[in-house]
Parts: sequence; C-alpha cells; structure tokens
Amino acid sequence: MASCVSLQRRVFDLPDIEISPVRHLIVTRHAGGFTLGAYDGEKLVGFVLSLAAYMQNEKMIYSHMAAIDPEYQNYGIGARLKWAQRERALIDGVRFIKWTFQPLRARNAFFNLEKLGAVVREY
Repeated sequence: MASCVSLQRRVFDLPDIEISPVRHLIVTRHAGGFTLGAYDGEKLVGFVLSLAAYMQNEKMIYSHMAAIDPEYQNYGIGARLKWAQRERALIDGVRFIKWTFQPLRARNAFFNLEKLGAVVREY
C-alpha cells in the first residue's frame, strides 16, 4: 500500500494533503472497495482505487483514482487496469462504475471515451 502512495506522488505531483494515504486505502478495502495493481516484477507500476458506493439504491463503484508510473505509460497498462476493475466489479455484482475525468485534456478524453467506451452523463 505504501507503494501506492509513492506512485501518487510521482504521477500527480500533489501536496501530501491531496494524497490518498495508506490508511485510506485500507479503510476502502474494509468498506467494500478495492485497489488493483499492475507490477513489473515486484515494482508497482500502476493502480486503480475503487470506492464502494450506492446510487439510487444500487451498489456501484466510484473509480477514485488511476495512476500509471510515467515510465510505463503508453503501454496499455491503464486500460488493462480499468478493464480488470470492470471484471472485479462484475464479480462483486456491480453493474455501474462512475468516475470523473478532465474532458478538456484530449489524451484523457480519448482514453476514457474511445479506449474504454465511457458514456458521459453530465459535464
């Protein structure tokens, strides 16, 4: 879990107050959420953080964060993690995953809309 914190710092360049700490990752798991990681050997190179939530009385997943080490970007790791997140959600009986992204960043929009097939519900 500590490697998730380190990866957030490398990917997002956020101040510590904005980083999801280890205790948040642990609580997420105990509350029905999950974190999936991608590894190169023993090195964490990417992860997705999924929070358990409800919308209109239906269990859903809120995909809070996806982070890929900059040295490993453009190899399809992010897409594979998002598809693995979908598979895990389906195993857990979840049919709906919600997340936000910055639509004005072309690369981000392309990834979410074209590669993943996300449907925009609101802007």
